[in-house]
Amino acid sequence: MENQQQKHRAAELQRTYSVECEPKTPTKEQYDLARAEAMQALEHRDKQSTEMARAKELEDSNSVRDADNNTSGLKLHAYGK
Repeated sequence: MENQQQKHRAAELQRTYSVECEPKTPTKEQYDLARAEAMQALEHRDKQSTEMARAKELEDSNSVRDADNNTSGLKLHAYGK
């Protein structure tokens, strides 16, 4: 009899556990909050990407400008004259 009660209790626990572990449908409020957080994360990522791209463009632009400034002062000497 005790073995049967243990089996019954184990089956009851299994049912309770499986119901608790099933994914629950989020409420509209939870969905809206999760969506807002995701949108904010995307905007933050886009902002960082834009800032990094601008910094890279500025760095490249400064490198080209420095190269132009360094070569514009070169004097070419004519050899053999």
